[in-house]
Amino acid sequence: MRSNFALSPEQKQLTRLAVAEAEGTGFNFLELVRIGKSHIGHSSVTGSGPTVSEVCDKWLLECLNRVRSGQPKPMSMETLEFYQDTIPGFLDQHGNKRIGELTRNDVVGYLEGLKLSVGSINCHHRAIRALFGYACSLEPPLIPINPAQKLKLRMPNATARKDYRAKDESGKPRILEFDDIVFILRGAKMNLRASAALGIFAGLRPHEIAPGGSKPAMTWERDINLSDRIITLTNVTSKGESGRILDGDSKHFDVIWEWLESIPKEMRKGPVCKIMPSSVTKRWKQLAGYANRGKTIRDWPHDAIRHTHCTYHVAYFADPAATAKNLGHRNQDMLYQNYQGMGITKAMASNLAELRP
Repeated sequence: MRSNFALSPEQKQLTRLAVAEAEGTGFNFLELVRIGKSHIGHSSVTGSGPTVSEVCDKWLLECLNRVRSGQPKPMSMETLEFYQDTIPGFLDQHGNKRIGELTRNDVVGYLEGLKLSVGSINCHHRAIRALFGYACSLEPPLIPINPAQKLKLRMPNATARKDYRAKDESGKPRILEFDDIVFILRGAKMNLRASAALGIFAGLRPHEIAPGGSKPAMTWERDINLSDRIITLTNVTSKGESGRILDGDSKHFDVIWEWLESIPKEMRKGPVCKIMPSSVTKRWKQLAGYANRGKTIRDWPHDAIRHTHCTYHVAYFADPAATAKNLGHRNQDMLYQNYQGMGITKAMASNLAELRP
């Protein structure tokens, strides 16, 4: 019977070194295995089995089933999207290799070669570890030991973390340029246009619009009444604030209704947005053209859409009390503290008030 055990030329040479080193041990089997592991960087290199990409496809499909059914173990859509966003780089390098060929050194080499922040490199490590963990969990296992476990990374190419604080050094909110707003609204696909309009013209946060954890998404039937021009944010979806209402009695940018009505009627049912809050923010960053205009996607102020709305609303209506009410603030103190002297004039804010689909 022919064995499937196979080694690459490099691994054969490393094995010869392991055998040579083991000569002084009397060829004790366990000691030989220990030395072989240290040389090859993998507890069992078979050189066989499906490719890494094939295993990854099956793994992501199982993750999707876990999201939908909660079996065999629940997984959030946010976790699945994290894996989908993080793993492609590893597949570009090693996707065509057999799952049994990958060694610990391959994983370390990939991670240490990334020119990302330490936090981002750790995120890539987490995704790769999960992929190989899946390969180990199958019956029979494709590999006996996870080569991405317990790694010690030097990260020589790690970059400084991007600055995406909500406020600048003076304590003022960091807001978007008007061009960014136009890119987001005009570039959004119809399934994201409502969330973009609600963020920019009503100041709603992504997690107040989209589903997340135990919080339900806003729905067209319950929360948006286009006929009577009323938007309601329920207690369930707000961030610890009382329910907020945008209606005819509140000062708001009227163009929001044109943007919402520009969405095809057949799409105005069920959840206003079906993807996770973190994915909504990611799409907004991409739509703003940051990558194409010399800005990195990471360099994005926290709550940028909401803070931009606040700044333009105060400049246009000159009524801090109305702005505070729309945003769900208890009083005007935060507005006076943060949004005065932001450099946005009423004429500049008028550009937003007149921005139509």
